[in-house]
Amino acid sequence: MHKDIKALLEAPPKPFTPAERKLVRVLLADFPMSGLTTVSQLARRCGVSDPSVLRLVKKLGFSGYPEFQSSLVQDIDERMRSPLSMLPKIRQGSPGGNKWDDFIDAAIDKLGECRQWQVRQDTEQLLAWLGDPRKDICCHGGRFSGFLAGYLYSHLHLLRSGCSWIATPSQLPEQLIDLRPGDIFIQFDYRRYQQTAALAIETARRRQARIVLFTDIYDSPLRPLADIVIAAPVEVPSPFDTLVPAMAQVEALIAELTARLDSAMTTRVEEIDQIRQQFGSHLLQHDQ
Repeated sequence: MHKDIKALLEAPPKPFTPAERKLVRVLLADFPMSGLTTVSQLARRCGVSDPSVLRLVKKLGFSGYPEFQSSLVQDIDERMRSPLSMLPKIRQGSPGGNKWDDFIDAAIDKLGECRQWQVRQDTEQLLAWLGDPRKDICCHGGRFSGFLAGYLYSHLHLLRSGCSWIATPSQLPEQLIDLRPGDIFIQFDYRRYQQTAALAIETARRRQARIVLFTDIYDSPLRPLADIVIAAPVEVPSPFDTLVPAMAQVEALIAELTARLDSAMTTRVEEIDQIRQQFGSHLLQHDQ
């Protein structure tokens, strides 16, 4: 049976010794890749003995280091698996069931779980950044999550100036070059994590932009690069992850930002509506 190693490291069944705490810090800092080396390599990296490594994995409930590593590999597979590899499990899990209702129920459950992953301090900081007219905002998403970046941009651009959306990877160089220190770069990236997202964030960081990452609840390799992480659960009875919770987070962000509008933002929306009405009228109406 697969064990949640990260949860065991963060909430151990028994107290850790000082040597074990050294191991835990290293394992969590680069989870799960740090545990895929040999016993001796991990021990040297942590400054502990080989027996300390073996005692830790025993304390976590594993028969030995091979079983510990096998569980780590399974954890990677859970996070990085493709839709094709998920099909047998999905088909086996609900034979003859109502897949439509199963999916809707699961999506509702995941939507409810969003609250437990929210860090209010992070959302407050994000709202403050988005409401600061001195900071430009650039949104970018992955192959499936790109629409979320575009959706967020469409609302932000209505509320304030200085917003852009990188709709295709070919636009990355000319969009990223305009980032200034203190600007906000918002990246959407969910498993399976994309190399273009990593390159975009690294470029934005070099330009001293603030990084906001919308991602899943797993250990995205981009997490350490972000100033703020907004996480959403994605697991549903489907070969494809759900982005329903992520969409709700975007809409909640816009709703709260709109509620905090100052007079300048309110004036902008009113002027946009006036111009929109002019463009929406028929030509002959002006002659009557």
